[in-house]
Amino acid sequence: MLTTILAWCSGRRNTSTRPPPVFHRSLALQPSHAGAHNNLGRVAEDSGRVEEAAARYRLALCYQTHNAAYHNNLGNALTILSRPDEGLACYRQAVLLQPAEPVHHSNLANA
Repeated sequence: MLTTILAWCSGRRNTSTRPPPVFHRSLALQPSHAGAHNNLGRVAEDSGRVEEAAARYRLALCYQTHNAAYHNNLGNALTILSRPDEGLACYRQAVLLQPAEPVHHSNLANA
């Protein structure tokens, strides 16, 4: 958990297109660290590498299939990649998993 928090904080301050080293250290310690894969996806997406981001979000979902935020992030990436049907399925899954989260409903309505 601490690694995820440090990685997230480090990523928010990072203005380059390269992920902070702590993200990769997280994966070196625990290759199945879903949060690190998701964070790398966010950095990739923010840097315009949307295919890479989608691949990272899919990896995150391999390890935490019931994480609504990861489904939502993948939906965003797929929508950017002009794959709206796949994005819509991700948004629907996010709503099913976390129905109280308004962002998921908003993305689903706008898809």
